[in-house]
Amino acid sequence: MKSQDVIKKAVEMEEKGRLTYLAQAEAATDPLLKAFLLEMASDEERHREWFKGLLEGMSDEILKSAGNYPSIETRMMKHFQREAAKECESAFSAHEAALQIAMDLEKASYDFYTELWQNAESEADRKLFDLVRREEYDHMVGIENILYYLTKTGMWMDKEESKRWNWMV
Repeated sequence: MKSQDVIKKAVEMEEKGRLTYLAQAEAATDPLLKAFLLEMASDEERHREWFKGLLEGMSDEILKSAGNYPSIETRMMKHFQREAAKECESAFSAHEAALQIAMDLEKASYDFYTELWQNAESEADRKLFDLVRREEYDHMVGIENILYYLTKTGMWMDKEESKRWNWMV
């Protein structure tokens, strides 16, 4: 696959993720889940714009701005503090389905960007693919934390400490 084709596929993947998260957020009744999905949509939009910039030959500008964005965990802490007292009355099955869709999207993205990172021809591309794949990994960790917290399974405390958002206790 040619480099331009790979970048175009990345733009399409990020847009698909963004639209999926926006639709899931609109359907979500739990305020914490809704906030999480909107943050995910925002990240996918940012990634899409980075890849569009690569198509326009702006890799230096992208690399300067990339990595200066707060992590998904940092942003969710603010929502958690604001929304923690609110309770959701509805069954969780729809939320669990939304989170599974999100996990599938993030896993596919992570695998895609890991392969691109491993095979990148330039150091600039390698840095960007690494940054995006690490953000996709953080998204997967976030999805697990939200899922475990909202389902109250107790498995959340069994998570490797480096992956657990301890502030959700």
